[in-house]
Amino acid sequence: MSAWPKDPKQTALALLSLLLAALHLALVTESGVGRSLLTVDALYAACIASTTLLALSGWRQEKRSGNGGLGWYALGMGALLLAELWMLQYELPGRSIPEISVADPLYFLSYLGIAATLLRFHGLRGWSAEAWGALLDSLVVVVLVGELAWIAFLADALASPDSWVQATLNLTYVGTDLLLLTLTLLTLRRRFSLPLSLFGVGVVGFVVADLLYLNLEVHKQYVAGTPLDALWTWGTVFQGIGIVWAWHTRAWELPQETTEQLATRRQDRMLRVVPYLAMVVSCVLLVKTPFWPGLQGKQTELWSVALFAVVMLRQAVSFWEGDELQTELLRRTHQLRYQALHDALTGLHNRAAFEDELASALTPPVREPFVLLYLDLDGFKPINDQLGHAAGDEALRWVANRLRATLPPKSFIARLGGDEFTVLWRGSTAEAEALAERVRTALSQPMTLDAATAQIAASVGVVTVEAGTEHHPDHLWREADQAMYRVKRAAQATAQAESSAEADPKRAAPET
Repeated sequence: MSAWPKDPKQTALALLSLLLAALHLALVTESGVGRSLLTVDALYAACIASTTLLALSGWRQEKRSGNGGLGWYALGMGALLLAELWMLQYELPGRSIPEISVADPLYFLSYLGIAATLLRFHGLRGWSAEAWGALLDSLVVVVLVGELAWIAFLADALASPDSWVQATLNLTYVGTDLLLLTLTLLTLRRRFSLPLSLFGVGVVGFVVADLLYLNLEVHKQYVAGTPLDALWTWGTVFQGIGIVWAWHTRAWELPQETTEQLATRRQDRMLRVVPYLAMVVSCVLLVKTPFWPGLQGKQTELWSVALFAVVMLRQAVSFWEGDELQTELLRRTHQLRYQALHDALTGLHNRAAFEDELASALTPPVREPFVLLYLDLDGFKPINDQLGHAAGDEALRWVANRLRATLPPKSFIARLGGDEFTVLWRGSTAEAEALAERVRTALSQPMTLDAATAQIAASVGVVTVEAGTEHHPDHLWREADQAMYRVKRAAQATAQAESSAEADPKRAAPET
């Protein structure tokens, strides 16, 4: 479980916020509330102040660590605090709340701060199929919430507004609430960590409180100092604690452990069901419209069409996701197959690939003749010992490149391991010795390794297989190995003879 930060100041501010929220809840739920509205609102402002200080404390820490994410939230909470302090004056005797005030742009600024924070934490990378799918899933829910808000109060507020200014404000508040809901669903869709979930619950509490307030206000039924106000208070506290906790634990990062990934996938599947539940609710509203007077004239048909369009887009994106997944699986399958059949150092085929190729070439009866070359490098060990293993690796890559450049295009070249290579070439066996000589000549050229010049040689065993014959792969391997060692021993004998001749010229001179 993610640990709460050990900073004592942040712990104290979190506890203070919870205490103030509890006191606020006690006030708004006690009987006779309404006679102390100034106290209730002042307590809410105190909750916002403690949450703002908590966000600022986390922001100062993140500035020192170089991470980002809390600055916008601290700005939003600061704007919310100023708005609430401004609104306190209207609780004084003889003051009435104006249609629009300085507090309204401050409220909108606080919403933008929360939105910017959610944009920082939703974690989607670019406009991939996954990103579009998550966005459309969120929009399905948001469209349903918009439909419910429209049916409950927004249609009536816009149909016969007391003031176009107030109607515009109400519409803007609903729009910002739906934006926050969309971003919250995107964030929770990515990972259901406890810190982010707490932050999301706080934002959703804020949105629900706003929509309920607007519904009551439009119908002239809102009464200040009721339990509805506690949704704003606890929403603020949950946001502040959740966001600082999430920042401390880096909770927005994707889980790395397999068990956590599986848990995240299960939660993701649960969230995928939500859009379809929203569609069911919208269909019920559509069916009930002719029989429910409260729904008539509320354009439920248009909302249902809009919701259906979003769901259809989501289905199209699901097909896109499936295609992307299939393409990625094919790419990884090809990559794994390549890695399984190729040598990582040289890029040549490996032993397993060569054994498969040889078995295919020897399928009885042999369909076409081929030449098998078995190479062992002479002089490679001193390179490793004197110049180091990095130089040895570079020498092996040099050998691989020389073989590719020297041999015919259809040659099957493989590194068996160490300094042993094999070549299978389908063609006339009459050219076997010429092919082996080309390899020996190519590999005897000097090479530059780490500013040093080195030279190797190759002992090449040659085995030919004619068409129409039958051979066992193991026997052919043995023949090639024996042929290579015959060449190696012959080369060693020649070298020893030349060395003896240089050491004793008289013994090397022919008799007269």
